[in-house]
Amino acid sequence: MKNKNLYIIIDTSGSMIEGGKHFIARNFFIQLQQYIKYYTPNVNLKILSVNDETTEYSVSFEDEYPEELLNCKGKFNAEKTVEFLNTKFDKNQDKVLLITDDLSYDNERTVKIWSADLKYDTVRIIKLDMTESEKNTTENRRNCYCVEDLFKILNNWI
Repeated sequence: MKNKNLYIIIDTSGSMIEGGKHFIARNFFIQLQQYIKYYTPNVNLKILSVNDETTEYSVSFEDEYPEELLNCKGKFNAEKTVEFLNTKFDKNQDKVLLITDDLSYDNERTVKIWSADLKYDTVRIIKLDMTESEKNTTENRRNCYCVEDLFKILNNWI
């Protein structure tokens, strides 16, 4: 059986510069990389940088965070990301972790429509600037978590 892929979709739109969210995303990735290295080494990491375009980066456990991901510009484009994933994504075993500061209504709708045909809990969203009221509400988006929940999110998921 081949290794499963974890597609880490990182929002690199212009809004990620505000408040240093692009650095928070980098630190989140580094922690995630270390977790996978020690607890689930049978997973391949695939980074997708998403703004007006979608760019793939294959990284190993020893690789540095791609410097290009700190250059944030444009807008998050879920449609191009879904088009990309449709060409490579294995619906039977791959997972998606989306790191963003927020999704517009259209982008969230695109992700929901795409993920509707996937196994339950294949896609998880990390919202970097989740407010306290969003953290405390039970009506929050399904599979949407705050960055502080990294290890809880990963436990028994990948």
